Amino acid sequence: MAKKVKRALKGRRYQRAHKDGALRTIKRHIEKTYGLPPGSVQLIKPDGRRMREDAKVLAVR
Repeated sequence: MAKKVKRALKGRRYQRAHKDGALRTIKRHIEKTYGLPPGSVQLIKPDGRRMREDAKVLAVR
């Protein structure tokens, strides 16, 4: 019977973003991970408006 190997690192989508990182970087990572075309990901605020790309991750948390 084959042994189950534990992975040392989780997948890309489970890695946390630094609080001083820009949302632009997160959008690019989402597009790259899921194979989406550039500009197809939009981060939306609870009130329905788009978030600024130069905003920091800390503003989202």
